[in-house]
Amino acid sequence: MDEEGRRGEEEPQLEGALGNGGKQLMMKLMLTYDVLPSPKNLHQWHNRVLKCLAAALESKRNTTNSLPLRATKSFTALTFIQEGQKKPNHPPTKQEAGQLAMAQDWKMLVDIGQQLIFPPEIAATNVRPDLVLWSPSLKSVYITELTVPWENSTEEAYEHKKLHYTELAADAQQRG
Repeated sequence: MDEEGRRGEEEPQLEGALGNGGKQLMMKLMLTYDVLPSPKNLHQWHNRVLKCLAAALESKRNTTNSLPLRATKSFTALTFIQEGQKKPNHPPTKQEAGQLAMAQDWKMLVDIGQQLIFPPEIAATNVRPDLVLWSPSLKSVYITELTVPWENSTEEAYEHKKLHYTELAADAQQRG
């Protein structure tokens, strides 16, 4: 477990053990170790999560792009029927593979350490999402925007980001 996770688990235990002065002591400790919620710390947490997400997606993208293209058709899953039960009219179907397995030309840009320029072949915009994953052959785009809002403003942050990318999504759909 990382240091931040341990701190989060230890806080209630320390406060309980220290009694009424526990909150003040915790505040002093948090100030000393610079772990209080602040714009600087929120930015660091955001970047850590983005780096982990980007590394996982990059690994999967590289693996997928190097494998033979899988069939995109669906297959029929087996349906077991108990004695006396009727056979369903439409048997369930299961997609053979996820979206990444449907193409070998996935590209990815991440807004870490450099200013991301949104791929012009998708849409012309000055919007800078945290991560863009796209396949030209599928004409599919996944835009990822991480938000680390203060606890009391999560809904507002979600609505703001949703509105922020609505026009971009419309432009990309219009271009095909």
